[in-house]
Amino acid sequence: MKDALALVFLGALAAMLISSTVGTTLLVPTGVVSLDRVLPTWLTWWTGDAMGVLVVAPLLLTMVKLPWRRYRYVDPARLAEFVMLLVATFGLMLLTERSLGVVFVAFPLLVWAAWRFQLPGAAPVGLIASALAIHAAVVGYGVFAGKNQSDTMTILQLFNGSIALTGLLLSVAVTERIRMQAELERACGQLGDVIEHIDRAMRPGEPSHLREWAERHTR
Repeated sequence: MKDALALVFLGALAAMLISSTVGTTLLVPTGVVSLDRVLPTWLTWWTGDAMGVLVVAPLLLTMVKLPWRRYRYVDPARLAEFVMLLVATFGLMLLTERSLGVVFVAFPLLVWAAWRFQLPGAAPVGLIASALAIHAAVVGYGVFAGKNQSDTMTILQLFNGSIALTGLLLSVAVTERIRMQAELERACGQLGDVIEHIDRAMRPGEPSHLREWAERHTR
């Protein structure tokens, strides 16, 4: 969870302040951006870069850290589920953004991906959803229809940020739960071995040093 929060606040929100501030400052003397448009330009630049980091960085980090050798022999059913999830995300969003004008159908699929596959599943689903939302904003589909540029950017960044944060934080939470469960099972196994060893040591006829060890560890 600490790594996820560091990515959000340091890698995305804080680090992108530098590029947006420097970029906007350099555009003012050249006349590309007027003084009254400095704040909107800076805000758009910053949120765009930050959302880009939140959407793309988890996928890249997953591809780098994923133990590919372990996945040489993948369960066909699990692979089919993963592919179906990606296809469903693409198909449903493409269909609903044109006919119904909604993009929130991606969230149930994102939750499913995070729950079943953690970040390796949530990251590509979030990227597909973000890409289709950007496409809808460019062509003016659904919630972006009739909106000016400022409103379009606001809606788009809110959607991308919600998708990225939901997928990232939920994936981290599920991964932590799985890790804690594995550690608990391992601790229970070790405790069982100790109890069995003590039981054997306390039996009559066992060497005296085993009985002494058992008595010392059961006090």
